[in-house]
Amino acid sequence: MMTMGVVVVPRHFLKNNSMDSLFALHLLDSHPEDVDLAQKIFEDSLVFLNRIEGHTSVPDNVASECMESLPQGVSADKKRTFVLISEKGVSAYYEYLVDFPESEICYLGLLLIPEKFQRQGLGRQAMSIIERQFRIVHKARKIKLAYVACNGTVGEFWEKMGFTECAPRQPYEHGDIHSEYVFMEKNLYHN
Repeated sequence: MMTMGVVVVPRHFLKNNSMDSLFALHLLDSHPEDVDLAQKIFEDSLVFLNRIEGHTSVPDNVASECMESLPQGVSADKKRTFVLISEKGVSAYYEYLVDFPESEICYLGLLLIPEKFQRQGLGRQAMSIIERQFRIVHKARKIKLAYVACNGTVGEFWEKMGFTECAPRQPYEHGDIHSEYVFMEKNLYHN
């Protein structure tokens, strides 16, 4: 069901039908109310911002900067940004690139679940929705992503979701933060 930029995700869209949450996806654009919605998620994610960028407070423009950022040479029409809304409220922010770095691949740039919603199964539920969105809407055969190694236990999460390292690690530096990018991928269709 679609209503003014919001898609209600039926329970059968999730891998595990016993999950008791109903979700809606809201496609974000540059409207101030969409930026405010994304900003709220970042404001509830200070631990993440501290780990990867060293922030001790949430910058006022972090959501708009994230929503506007693109890899060099990539056009804005390849980027999609969503919030996932559960019965508990706005629960996750995610952004991705379609057909990047090549055709039939979706590159998940960020899946951000505020600390207060973590360790409740929301990440697993979000990935179920995202994977189906990539397969059905974008006909993707693979998901790629990179994460910053100093970001807590996020690597364990991605491994549990079926992702494997796919490229040599690269240095990551942001101010006083020194870590590595870890590159991962997951096939959406099994041969």
